[in-house]
Amino acid sequence: MLQFLNPWFLAGGLAALIPLAIYLVHRHRAQRIVFGSVWFLRDLAKRIVRRRRAAELLLLLLRMAFLVAVAVAFARPLLLSKAAAGRGVGGVKARAILLDTSASMGVGNRMRDARKAALAAINDLAPGDSVAVYAFGSSLARLAGWTSDRAVARASVESVKPTDQGTDLSESLRQVQTEIVDRAEPDQEILVVSDMQAAGWADYRGDWSMPRSISLSFADVGGDAKPPANIGIVQVSVPHSSVLGSAQDTISARVQNFTAQVQAVKVTLELQGKEAAARSIPLPAGSSQVVSFPWQVGSAGFSPYTREVRPEGRTTNSEVAGRFILDVKDDYAPDNQAFFVVAVQPKIRVVVVNGSPSDDPKMDGGYYLVRAYSPSKESIFETKATLPDDWRADDLDGVGAVVLSDVSGLSAQALKGLKAFVHRGGGVIFFPGSKTDPATFNRLFADLAPCRLEKRIDAREEDKSFDGVVIGELDLQHPILQLFAQPHDGDFSTVHFRQYYTVSDSQASTVLARFENKRPAVLLRNVGKGTSILVASSANQEMNDFSLRGVFVPFVQEAARFQSAASGRRSSDVAVGSEVQVELPAGCSSARLARPSGQAEDLAAETRRAGGADGPLSAPTVAFLPTAAGIYNVEASRKAFLFAANIDPRESDLRRMKSDEIAAALTHQRGREDQAGAVLRVAGQKAQREEIENSQRLGWFLLLFAAAMLAGEMLLADRITIRE
Repeated sequence: MLQFLNPWFLAGGLAALIPLAIYLVHRHRAQRIVFGSVWFLRDLAKRIVRRRRAAELLLLLLRMAFLVAVAVAFARPLLLSKAAAGRGVGGVKARAILLDTSASMGVGNRMRDARKAALAAINDLAPGDSVAVYAFGSSLARLAGWTSDRAVARASVESVKPTDQGTDLSESLRQVQTEIVDRAEPDQEILVVSDMQAAGWADYRGDWSMPRSISLSFADVGGDAKPPANIGIVQVSVPHSSVLGSAQDTISARVQNFTAQVQAVKVTLELQGKEAAARSIPLPAGSSQVVSFPWQVGSAGFSPYTREVRPEGRTTNSEVAGRFILDVKDDYAPDNQAFFVVAVQPKIRVVVVNGSPSDDPKMDGGYYLVRAYSPSKESIFETKATLPDDWRADDLDGVGAVVLSDVSGLSAQALKGLKAFVHRGGGVIFFPGSKTDPATFNRLFADLAPCRLEKRIDAREEDKSFDGVVIGELDLQHPILQLFAQPHDGDFSTVHFRQYYTVSDSQASTVLARFENKRPAVLLRNVGKGTSILVASSANQEMNDFSLRGVFVPFVQEAARFQSAASGRRSSDVAVGSEVQVELPAGCSSARLARPSGQAEDLAAETRRAGGADGPLSAPTVAFLPTAAGIYNVEASRKAFLFAANIDPRESDLRRMKSDEIAAALTHQRGREDQAGAVLRVAGQKAQREEIENSQRLGWFLLLFAAAMLAGEMLLADRITIRE
């Protein structure tokens, strides 16, 4: 069936009547003249008149056809099938149905209404139309691939249930539009069936838009404009790790009231499946409050809720699994609990490599360090002191940090072991001293140190009475230095550095402290999975009085705590719907996964070579996808890894948005509201017709035909004029 993109141009075809009118008004009428004897010319005259009339009629038809062809060409014709023309677009339809299965869809009857809307959209399709069904939350899943079998599509919709996932409508739409735009069907449509939760659109950054060929429509199943009543846990704060005998810490949860009334909320802390503590709080309307509970693991042993894991006879980090529970009645239950995991370390093991041993404690490179880490038997640190020549670095399992004091030389074996230790997550702290040779140091530790050493500066060369430079700037936001944010916690300006090293090539490092002359004093660099720290002076009294000041002990302890936490730290807090990668001990080929439901499954480990086929093998890893909130346990080689999976806290905010706001953002124009939501079908259909017309190019062919007729008209008119 023939249709036109710009049918109003067809009115221009009336211009074809102009040549006809001119012809009728000005047509040539022969005058009758009587001659005496013209009998022998009668037949010749009749033939000439007939030819002239035929030429004039042909000339008239060419002129009229030229004007009609131009008008039709500008009307942009296109050919459609009869069925497609009845729907207003070309070809059969391709409809993608995006079904929201996020946690908020469990409120009330939203999921039931969503299934009804999706089934109605499937039943509305004509024979031969294609449909694909997707479920989306924080990730996109295809429930039914592109098919014209409506029974298959209906079956995929009828089995859909809400999940514990968050909502990412922006990314889901982007992925689906890239698939449907390549379909052969010219009528392409995406139908979003959702509760239109505003948080699901929060990740859209305006970096993509919907192609004009795709019609976008929405089925809003969110119900009333008023959001459901909800009180939920929106944040959990727990220490990354706790050390036996360490100071008391806290674990806390932030509870938010999304209702317009004051709510009485009871918060329960549960550890290893047992209730540990509970608190009741009044929560004003629209407010949030942090509920904290004390947390400490005694030095005499593990917490009664802690489960030890002993692979190969050695006690390693244990983990405490817990959750916060809200005792409230609201319309949205998934955020009434939140899970967490806390690692518990027996003690932080520190190795001090002393490069300048001395009978004089003031000159000994390791004397003050050993006493700073282990001032008593109750210390949370377990310290081992050694000399560079005696240290092989082949047994660093369980070590949190290695301190190199005035060390400028190590054996090849020790250096190799140290590099491997740092790259897999360990920490190293450098204290260069008077015996440290900058050239040797730079050659040995170029891959580990935060910077290169240049030269040793004596701050008293110009003024012998000068006590030395002091620390002028501190990054008090960094975990190592947060302890010193308050004046009573220690003052670095009391430390005098008589000698120190200038450094270079520190671009990849973070400067934690600077001397008053702006030169770096403490630097930190991430190396592989571990960290490297350099203090630009010694750990004894030869170059400074740092070890005599009150800030020395807390500084070296906090640095080791930070590196120890990094060495044993892995992200145990994961989001439902996001894949989790677990690095297993060397030699493991599989792991056992226990899900919160009690279901267990075996996971096959994978190893890859870094840097190509000849590169070293990486540690074996397994992957799994958390599908529900709870504690996941991965066990391999008698070692356990716990993960706390929670819903996206943004799901707790049940406020909704209008679908036409999304349509306007993706199509740069405002949609029209109907019973199914904002529909941009008209704009999409017009764009589809334009694509069909551009591919058929009937208008261009008509313009070429008009040009040919114009050329013929000119030639014919010229011949008639010459004959006259």
